[in-house]
Amino acid sequence: MIYRRFIRPIIFKLQPKRAQTLALTALEFFRNFFLTRKLVKLIYGRRRSGLQTESLGILFPNPIGFAAGFDKNGRFCDVISDLGFGFIEFGPITPKPESGTDISNDGLLATIANLKDRRPKTIIAANIVHNSSTSDEMLVADYDKSFSLLYDFADMFVINASEKSQMKRSPMEDPEILSEAMDVVLDRRLTMDKMKPVLVKVSPDIPYDQLDSILSYSMASGVDGIVAGDVNKNNVNQFEKNLELVKHIDGYCKGRLDIIACGGVLTPEEAAAMLDAGASLVELYTGLFYEGPHLVKHTLKYLENR
Repeated sequence: MIYRRFIRPIIFKLQPKRAQTLALTALEFFRNFFLTRKLVKLIYGRRRSGLQTESLGILFPNPIGFAAGFDKNGRFCDVISDLGFGFIEFGPITPKPESGTDISNDGLLATIANLKDRRPKTIIAANIVHNSSTSDEMLVADYDKSFSLLYDFADMFVINASEKSQMKRSPMEDPEILSEAMDVVLDRRLTMDKMKPVLVKVSPDIPYDQLDSILSYSMASGVDGIVAGDVNKNNVNQFEKNLELVKHIDGYCKGRLDIIACGGVLTPEEAAAMLDAGASLVELYTGLFYEGPHLVKHTLKYLENR
């Protein structure tokens, strides 16, 4: 009630980037006050054993996660985890700092420093993408570098094929370059002491014939899952378009790839619909700006009682 009546009207008057900055400032404030964080944990952080979900070889405390795009630098994962999420996806992360684009972030080294300083006590996923200035010839190297250096600081990895690029070739528009990047990442994983899940993120705007090529490659190559959904370019019918994407992937893969659904989930009922459509996990993002942090608690309670 307080959020809807007093906070949401202020946020909705701001430009998206300013609203995000305001939210990040609020998280920094809460982090610095022990009693405030303690209170937030008491309100939102109750464990619900009935919602434990096994997916991607990991036991998640619940199936509701926080999507990438908000905490791009892994700076606030510890505070965000207080709200009761079962996992948090941070990023997109680029090897070098990026500014002036939709994937603006402080770069790989700054992100690693943040995670070293405040590693959260929750499952975290690193969303990896190439720098917009990277040449076609070096694009694959961007993914390899970020994956290698972040490996010890995340529990799973999302290779982002949903971001468009100014280059002639990009993973979103060219399945061949995606397979090249994924081959390098999956080979690199074989050299690590522990196998961690690797997923591919796809956009709701991708043509289904191109999507099916990505899914076929993913099932054959050892990819563990798909992050399905995003903000579509027309910015309309967000939920329905992402729901249809999840249904298509589930029907095509027949359970061979785990699905994390995201994009346009504004209510507990919509989160449940994503799970019913074939997703094993669901991420929230936009809904938090509409409903506030209570959306996480209400969604978990709804799933527990249905």
